[in-house]
Amino acid sequence: VFAKLAPFRGCDLIFTGDLNADFVRTRDRKLRLLERFAEIGLSLVSVNTGVSFRAGSGTRIDHVLVGGSLRGESAEYDWSAIDREHPGCLKCSHGVPDHALLKAMINL
Repeated sequence: VFAKLAPFRGCDLIFTGDLNADFVRTRDRKLRLLERFAEIGLSLVSVNTGVSFRAGSGTRIDHVLVGGSLRGESAEYDWSAIDREHPGCLKCSHGVPDHALLKAMINL
């Protein structure tokens, strides 16, 4: 992934997805993903609360990163479109998909 993104260094770019890494968990920080993204000019748009994936106790494995002149102002995990009958339920599988929608405010 990093080799494919390298040519876009300095370009306005939004990169988002399920990275299967929660940057708060010690074992995931060891992957050095944030440092690798920073090397190609991408920075993480922070999400202050909530979880993006409900398995177990819930984790933040869905992320958005921006590069170039773009600046991430804020982001949030939104379960409202998914959890219609059981809002906020982390240990159930009532919603499909099992990931929250990730909404981000990006400034040009």
